[in-house]
Amino acid sequence: MVVNQTPFYGESGGQLGDVGTISWDKGSARVTDTQKTPSGLFIHHVEIISGTLAKEQEVRLQIDVSRRLRLRANHSATHLLHESLRLVLGDHVAQKGSLVSPDRLRFDFSHQKAVSPDELDQVQQIVNARIRMNSDVATRIMTPDAAIELGKPFAVVPCCVFPELFPERRTKDGDSVRTYVQFIDYLVAKHPDIKLAYLPFKGRNRVVYRL
Repeated sequence: MVVNQTPFYGESGGQLGDVGTISWDKGSARVTDTQKTPSGLFIHHVEIISGTLAKEQEVRLQIDVSRRLRLRANHSATHLLHESLRLVLGDHVAQKGSLVSPDRLRFDFSHQKAVSPDELDQVQQIVNARIRMNSDVATRIMTPDAAIELGKPFAVVPCCVFPELFPERRTKDGDSVRTYVQFIDYLVAKHPDIKLAYLPFKGRNRVVYRL
């Protein structure tokens, strides 16, 4: 079924399409999937529960909100995972595919070798610490250029800007040996204006903070 406008998300970018219900006078249907065609049409796969659905019929569409929220959380987690992998493994890491479903996510990426257990642990620490920050999330509709401009207040600075962070706990390369969780806890307590912070790993001697 195709309608002139819809709140349903069509499967794309690895994220599964929405499900929900459609109702009209004397009838209702269940939406089991939503697909997006190359031309931009949103195709709703429906199962009629009662009544008859006719062309030009006015309908009411309702997505499964609980499922959408779980999808949204896992979609956000793929972005956190991607950046965490880049921080731990290097800037060469690039997304090569993904799956975002209500109960799990899969993230495919490029790297020269198998990820070690220690590296996986570091990635996990970063992702979980960022989630625990429980930052406010706002939705804004804008052009790519406007989004880039908005991101400029985020600055990259050497960790030595915060020498008190890791007293007597540095390697010969200047990297911290403390955990990312300790780092985040300190920044949140001492610098409440900071919105985002990254612990450097293996020579990636930087933090990111909002001016």
